[in-house]
Amino acid sequence: MRDCGSFEAALRNPVVTIRRMGDEIQLMMTTERQRMLLETVMARDEAQSFLRVLEVAKVRSEKHLAELGQPDHLKAVTGRSAMDNAIASTRRLIETYERVLSELKVSLCDEDLTLLSGDSPAARVSIA
Repeated sequence: MRDCGSFEAALRNPVVTIRRMGDEIQLMMTTERQRMLLETVMARDEAQSFLRVLEVAKVRSEKHLAELGQPDHLKAVTGRSAMDNAIASTRRLIETYERVLSELKVSLCDEDLTLLSGDSPAARVSIA
């Protein structure tokens, strides 16, 4: 097992505050690497939330256009609506985050895995 951080590193960055969707979360950090991992997990989670919002908005938009009897002009020309494109792009972004996290998970030390798995009181984030 390798050393993931040092006492000096913990003193330099003892607490990091991250704001996400109106909540303030304080994370005890010992290494820059852990901070980057947690930020990646949080960005992935935010993208997943955004995807759900896009999917709901797409349904509402399609319903509204149907009620008005209006076609989606972009979809008529390209075969995909702007919402379809946004959803596909967001899914690709989430897949990219998942790949990065999967690759990093292989090389993580026990301390990193504990921090990311939620077993630590400092953070409740998972890379499932």
